[in-house]
Amino acid sequence: MRSIIKYLTEVINRNIKSDAVVISKKGDYKYIFLKSNRPTNLLPDPRGRIKGQMYTKKNRKIYPVIVDMFEHPKIKSKDGDLADIWIVDDLKQAQDQVDLMIKYGAKQFKRKIQITNY
Repeated sequence: MRSIIKYLTEVINRNIKSDAVVISKKGDYKYIFLKSNRPTNLLPDPRGRIKGQMYTKKNRKIYPVIVDMFEHPKIKSKDGDLADIWIVDDLKQAQDQVDLMIKYGAKQFKRKIQITNY
């Protein structure tokens, strides 16, 4: 319960009123927005994570990307990088993306997305 309260405080303080979030031990939370709530002026993902493609790093397959990934132009995550923003058709799509990331070896993310109810 404590981590959810900490997360809600962080989201409110940053004015990121997302529909859901993926909690990360490293602080690189993924803020999830339904297409109907998409923020304006988002930056394209600089790491080359493109919906419908396999995200690779140094010729190594990292995970398939099934959501649109962006960065917030001004707000930084706890890890110091620009906040990661996911745009989804529905929250199941976001959960499916988390499941794929974990299946491919990600260990820093909580297994279930957290609904923010804004």
